[in-house]
Amino acid sequence: MAQTWREPIERHFGSGEELHSAFRVLELSVVEGWHFKMFPKLMKTLFKRSVDPSRYGQFASFSGNFEKYKEALGIKNTLVCYVYLIDRKGRIRWRADSEAEMQDALRLVENLKAISLE
Repeated sequence: MAQTWREPIERHFGSGEELHSAFRVLELSVVEGWHFKMFPKLMKTLFKRSVDPSRYGQFASFSGNFEKYKEALGIKNTLVCYVYLIDRKGRIRWRADSEAEMQDALRLVENLKAISLE
């Protein structure tokens, strides 16, 4: 799901080291529940296998109590992807969830252009 948001950014601005200097693309995977605590090594191995090694510097995982963050970020459904555009001052300037439709992805790229000029 995150790929549908990431690909338009990479097509327009480049990827990895080429990515625009005004912003970074980061992915955070949140794991809630008992399975991470019971099998931490297995979960870490599964994460490493699911992420392309070239993206390791752009990927992080979180396990633990995520409730206070859910409320602050407006997360209602933990089964879908959430995308946030956060400016240099730490303000959420734009958000979306689920898979990107073409119009949504274009809106994200336009917002990134505007913020990168600030």
